[in-house]
Amino acid sequence: MRRMRFPELGLPGGIECVIADEETGEPLDRYDITGRGTVDIPDNALLIFTADRCRPTDLARVSRDAFATMLLTGVDDELLGVVATMTDIYHLSLCGEFTDAGMRALDWTTDMFALELDSPHIGPDLRLPGASVSVIEIRGDRIDDGVFDAVAAKNPFTVDIAGPALTGARLAALAAAPELEEVRITGRALRAEHLAGLAETGVTALYVKPERIDADWIDALLGVPQLRSIELEQFDPAPLSPRDLGRLLAAGRQVNGIRAGAAELAATAAELAVAEDVGGAEAPESSGLAGLRSITDAAEFDAVLAEGVPVLVQLTATWCGPCRHLKPILERVVAGFSGRVTGVVVDIDRSPWAERFDSRSVPTVIAFAGGREVLRFVGVRSERDITALLGAAVELDRS
Repeated sequence: MRRMRFPELGLPGGIECVIADEETGEPLDRYDITGRGTVDIPDNALLIFTADRCRPTDLARVSRDAFATMLLTGVDDELLGVVATMTDIYHLSLCGEFTDAGMRALDWTTDMFALELDSPHIGPDLRLPGASVSVIEIRGDRIDDGVFDAVAAKNPFTVDIAGPALTGARLAALAAAPELEEVRITGRALRAEHLAGLAETGVTALYVKPERIDADWIDALLGVPQLRSIELEQFDPAPLSPRDLGRLLAAGRQVNGIRAGAAELAATAAELAVAEDVGGAEAPESSGLAGLRSITDAAEFDAVLAEGVPVLVQLTATWCGPCRHLKPILERVVAGFSGRVTGVVVDIDRSPWAERFDSRSVPTVIAFAGGREVLRFVGVRSERDITALLGAAVELDRS
């Protein structure tokens, strides 16, 4: 047992204790604890602390190695000074009014899984903690293109950056991150010509939301040859051009969850273009898969299992940050099996029957074949790893 110290009057927010298998890391149990006074914690336990406007004086009374995950809102630089004294942080989520100067206090050199930052004051001088960070999400009004250099130094496999000043001019810096597979960028100032910087990276999945998607953007996307999956949105309320989407489909790209079959690519593109020319008629339904099927009813899930097709299930929750990063990865994995695998997402908070999965952590991914569980893992993994695991488990080769 480990003895942890907490304030005598407790902490605001909640503390969840997760008991993990010492060999596999699979959660065995989870429960809420009261962080008050001295508390004995099992050696194989991880503590998750969630709080809004925690006072620095309260956090200063906590054992330095108490938490593996900290999900904090109402954060300012003073609180960051205390957060910086914590050790062994695996997942850190900060939302508030903190600055670049406050972030410099976080000089940790250990590996981290996830880092989520949201503040209107972080920007050009932002420094990121951790020797490496697998999942990075940054939002800020002052974020500029220098953030891509800072992110690349942490060698993540997924990155999500949003800010009104982003142009994409430093996207080429991401070539210094060999593990990077997925990039998500949002900003009204994003410019299509800067996408060429991704051509020297290993990025295969891209989400982009600029002011407006036009033919220049489609040309730029087609100029990044390794992209397999593309998600497009725009701030402009006008719909995306079916003709432009058709060009991407015809080039063999998965677009917004649609993946046309190889024999149908040219026809699909032509039909989309015709639909635009005749005044916006609805585009034909693709034979590909459009995302994961959300299920909240046990009977509906049983019916899916009974169809005889292998089923990949993501257990998720609205409050789970890593779940948001995992979902598009799973969508691409499922689409890659060309209809031979069904993808399902189950929100555990909306589906009490999800207890049948006997999982005490999200995200959890489970695969079924012939109605029998054949694969299970917890957390976020790369598209490449999940594809290999799923293919071996259900004895399928990706098309």
